[in-house]
Amino acid sequence: MKTLPISIIIPVYKNYEMFYKYLEINKKFISDCEVIIMNDYPFENITKKTKEILKTAKVFNNKKNLGFAVNVNKGVKKATKKICFFNEL
Repeated sequence: MKTLPISIIIPVYKNYEMFYKYLEINKKFISDCEVIIMNDYPFENITKKTKEILKTAKVFNNKKNLGFAVNVNKGVKKATKKICFFNEL
């Protein structure tokens, strides 16, 4: 499949069951994009479970809670595509 020039930044804070559920449902729509998951809850590492659902996802677990705006901006800095799309759960 052709990779689309879109980076999808998904900030996550605590609500992991909903996050995993919607990632599973939507993976067929976003798998051609660069998917960046920004976990803003330092007490839970979500890399393993996220990669089980979407192997190509780039997962970043912050060492401390940065807050929504800083977390999203950190995700944008990691993006490599020309277009950024934000999805908040």
